Amino acid sequence: MPVYTYHGTKDPLVRTSVSDEGVRFYRDFGARTAYHDTDPAGHGWPTPNAPLSCGTTFYPFLINCGNDPQGEMLGHWLGQVNAAAATPRAAGTGGGTRAATTPRSRVRGCGRS
Repeated sequence: MPVYTYHGTKDPLVRTSVSDEGVRFYRDFGARTAYHDTDPAGHGWPTPNAPLSCGTTFYPFLINCGNDPQGEMLGHWLGQVNAAAATPRAAGTGGGTRAATTPRSRVRGCGRS
């Protein structure tokens, strides 16, 4: 099972030790982990088109750290991935919307018992 963890060195809300222990927990159970913990990021999700600078912790919590953790995460989970399309496709036009429209009960591991 692949697990990706991102933790910024300037996150004022989540201690580094919490992320470290989470990664250790998954590794102890045999998960294939990737741990990105070197960016000077505040509490947020870095994305190339984010409106806030990397060390910021403020709404909408989208920060630009000059890298691509989404691609890193997807590459860890799925292997090689292509860069995002310049123009997103509309829903229903073959733009890969199948997973988003699949009922929860049909997604493996998400059914209720």
